[in-house]
Amino acid sequence: MEEMDVSTNMKDSISQKKVRGYISKREKLKQEIESKIKEKCLSTINEEVCRTSSQIGTLLSIPNKISSALEGTQDKSKPPHFNTVPKRQIIYLDTKHVNGVNSIL
Repeated sequence: MEEMDVSTNMKDSISQKKVRGYISKREKLKQEIESKIKEKCLSTINEEVCRTSSQIGTLLSIPNKISSALEGTQDKSKPPHFNTVPKRQIIYLDTKHVNGVNSIL
């Protein structure tokens, strides 16, 4: 009867080791997946920041493009003046309103 108990205990201990190994592998895979998801999210955020920065840069260059286009149409008989937009006419846009600006320019 003792031999049966010993063999049963050995089988139990082997199966427990397998179960523990399976659980540790599962936990390791879970951690790897979570870290990949975090990396992907961070890369997506970085891409969005870069795209938004380029859109802002494009928006900031628009007044220069307008003024350079207007400089060629100035009447030569009048004294030159700066092509600036009065403060009351400045429009502030949120980036969500200017998607696709690069395709227009």
